[in-house]
Amino acid sequence: RSTTILQRAYETGAILSRVTRMPIGPGSNGMKIPAIDETSRANSSRFGGIVSTWVGQGTSVTAGKPKFRELDMKLRKLMATVYATDEQLADSIALEAWVNQNLPKELTFRAEDAVVNGTGDSQPFGVLNSPALLSITRAVASRIGYDDVAGMWKRMWAPSRMNAVWFVDQSVEQDLESMSIPVGTGGGLVPPTIYRPAGTLPGQRYATIYGRDVIPVEYCANLGTVGDIILVDLSEYIVIDKGGVEQAVSMHVAFLTDEQVFRFIYRVDGQLTWNVALTPKSGGSTLSCVTATAT
Repeated sequence: RSTTILQRAYETGAILSRVTRMPIGPGSNGMKIPAIDETSRANSSRFGGIVSTWVGQGTSVTAGKPKFRELDMKLRKLMATVYATDEQLADSIALEAWVNQNLPKELTFRAEDAVVNGTGDSQPFGVLNSPALLSITRAVASRIGYDDVAGMWKRMWAPSRMNAVWFVDQSVEQDLESMSIPVGTGGGLVPPTIYRPAGTLPGQRYATIYGRDVIPVEYCANLGTVGDIILVDLSEYIVIDKGGVEQAVSMHVAFLTDEQVFRFIYRVDGQLTWNVALTPKSGGSTLSCVTATAT
C-alpha cells in the first residue's frame, strides 16, 4: 500500500487539500459520523435544538432535546491501470518515477471531480448535488456579473466565509475580469472593488473576490451552466479513505502482448456535513456553506 502517492494527491490538489480528511483503519469499510441536525439559527433551534434561557428569580426552564442525524459513509472504489512493456520494465526506475509523477495526478482528478460533481452512486456525493446547495439566479443569462457573485457571497453563511474559495471554469475568467456595476442614472459603469486580479499584491497567486481565492479548475462547468462558478467552504466536506493506495501487478491480463499490468485502487468516500440550508436567526433568505449560479 502506497501512502506516498496519496500524500502527493492531497498536497497538490486544489480541492483535496481543503477538505476535512478522516483516514479509517484496517477491517473497516466505512464510517458512521454523528452530525447535528440543524436547520435554523433561531433560539431553541441552534445546534439541533439546544435550549438556553436567561434565568431570573423563580423562572422555570424549558427542557430541550437536540436532534442528531448520521452521516453513513461507505468506501467507494477508484481503480487505475498502467500497462508496461518489457522495454519499460527493463528500466524499472524510470517506470516507477513515471507512475509516482502521473498516478497521483489521475487520482487527484477523479477524486476532486467527484467532490464537485459526484452523484453518490459508486462515487462520493458532490457539492453540486447536495441538498444544501443554494443556486443563485443570474442577472444575465449565460454570463457572470457583479450581481451574481454578490448574490453568492450574500447567501454564504458568514462563519464559512473565512474558509470559502471560489472555483471557476476558465471560460468564466473573462467575465470576472470585466465585471462592472451601473452607477447613477446616466448608465455609466464602474469596476467593482470586490475583484482583484492575480498579482495585484506581492505574492498574490490567485485572483480574489471579496478577498477569497478564485481558482480555475477543470471540474467546473462551462460558462452559462450551473457549476461554472462555485463558492464553497470545503472544511465542511468530509472525506474518508484507507490512508493509502493498493498496488498489484499481473502478467496474465496482457500475456499475448508480453505486457504486465499494474493496478492501483484507492478506496474513498465523501460528502458535505450539511444536508440543508440554514434559516438565519434574523429570518429572511437561507444561508449555506455552498452556493452556485443557476443555469
